[in-house]
Amino acid sequence: MKDINDTQTLDIDTVAQNQLDQVAQQDGEFANRLENGLVIIDVTTSGRDGEKTLANAKTLLDEKEVNSKIARKARIEWFPRSELQFKNTLETKARRAIAARGVRYGRVTAIPVDELDSLLVELKAIQAEFYSEVADRDNRYDTIVEEHKKANPDMAEIIESLKTPKDDFFRRFQFNVLPLMAFKPYFNDDQQEAVDYIVEGILDNVAEQAVVVYEKIIGKSSMIQRTFKPIRAIRDYVYSMSFQHTVFDRLVDELDEAFDTLPKTGNIEGSDMTYAVKLVHNLTERGSILNGIVPVMEVADESEPRIIDAIKDSVVSTDTDSGNSTPTYEEVTGETSTTGFWFG
Repeated sequence: MKDINDTQTLDIDTVAQNQLDQVAQQDGEFANRLENGLVIIDVTTSGRDGEKTLANAKTLLDEKEVNSKIARKARIEWFPRSELQFKNTLETKARRAIAARGVRYGRVTAIPVDELDSLLVELKAIQAEFYSEVADRDNRYDTIVEEHKKANPDMAEIIESLKTPKDDFFRRFQFNVLPLMAFKPYFNDDQQEAVDYIVEGILDNVAEQAVVVYEKIIGKSSMIQRTFKPIRAIRDYVYSMSFQHTVFDRLVDELDEAFDTLPKTGNIEGSDMTYAVKLVHNLTERGSILNGIVPVMEVADESEPRIIDAIKDSVVSTDTDSGNSTPTYEEVTGETSTTGFWFG
């Protein structure tokens, strides 16, 4: 039996054809499932940046005034930028919550209807936190400005002259969850193109997440359960999107089968670690995701990739070792979804 981890003889044309065949084998009710199964959701935030441009400022270069449209006038930070970082922080937190449950469709995200209630609860909590931060700055407005002037005494008069009245400044800070929209292509002829786009996005999300974990565990002889947690979270993510394509239903079954083989508590090590590394590696490859990710455990021969032979004695933790490349995945307390699946 051929080890599916061996990609050296992978026929790309065959993989592509298999994918087309799988799409063609859907149950004939795809348009209805798509309309009822996905919604488009997004959030927007707005607010002032605490800066103003000096109307009569001059731009000098080598003591000569520069009068050009491409030479920007001086901008003054009359309200400290550090006090306004919450806006971007909470917008990012909200977008991570959405991304953890869905798949990108252009500039917006499509999520399963089943995930909507829990997501809205999370977004409402973030929205409440946003307005709490706004209220805090509103209450401390005069103190913040005065301390900013004291920290920059040479600019104190300018700061005072440029500051925006408190009410006008803070009423511009808004956090909005846009009205939900059903995901349904306008033209029937566009249905398959939309399907393909969604499927591609899900495949990309799975592979990208697996690559991050694979970079952490390759060359290790064991790992803690927390390191493997993002792979378990992939299963929940794919399950929530499985109505989209039969290949994802199979992928969920295969992940369940693989997880049953691995210990759920304690370190993953020995032959279990070898199995886990193969599993994660298969999830990084599109061909394996489409055609089977359950590792086939055989005695290695010279035709197989030499990856497993590189395993050394060390334990994986969620901290990045100094000798490893810096991963893009991190487990951020309070900023992941209920599944723990997050794309940075």
